Amino acid sequence: MQLRPDLHVAIANDRPVFLDVAADRYFCLGGALEQAFLAWFDRPRTAPAKALVEAGILVDGTRSLATPPIDPPRSSLCEAGNTPLPDAVRWYRVAWLVARRHWETNHHPLAVSLERLQRRRSNHARRPPPAIPDIWASYRRHRRTIPIAYSCLLDSLALLDFLGAFGHDARLVIGVTLDPFLAHCWVQKSDLLINDRLGHVGAFTPILVA
Repeated sequence: MQLRPDLHVAIANDRPVFLDVAADRYFCLGGALEQAFLAWFDRPRTAPAKALVEAGILVDGTRSLATPPIDPPRSSLCEAGNTPLPDAVRWYRVAWLVARRHWETNHHPLAVSLERLQRRRSNHARRPPPAIPDIWASYRRHRRTIPIAYSCLLDSLALLDFLGAFGHDARLVIGVTLDPFLAHCWVQKSDLLINDRLGHVGAFTPILVA
């Protein structure tokens, strides 16, 4: 048995937290169902409780439970001080990418954004790119002038598009925490955290890497 294909899970504060990318929602299980899932999670080769199948949590298959690997971030570009000069071409590109992702995240579920990421990655340009710190500093400078409210999801997606336009393939990481429940996302390239601070993302357990 395996998790339903559009379902992702992380163990945060000793409890399973689920992300349903098709329904665009997070949820937890309760009581006996949560205990049944934890028992199966610890020993996925054993027969799961029937209730997990009836609830649509598990289906036939052998997909790995593991979140795709991502190195814990060791450095952050948000703690660097590079401030580039204005660039009209880059400003226009940032504005367009932010506006497009803003519309997308307000009108479509997360699954659509993830599919677009994969399509862009498959068409990834193979050319010597500018340095990531320069690209991030340019994005951050020009983003401040765009009158669309900041959102970790839309800005991480737009930043990934911006990096991809220069030939860089970074990763979207979505993390969760409980007590209280919070979800957050950021962009990473290997162990380099690009658009957040180490102390902030350290509070979150990754649930999806795309």
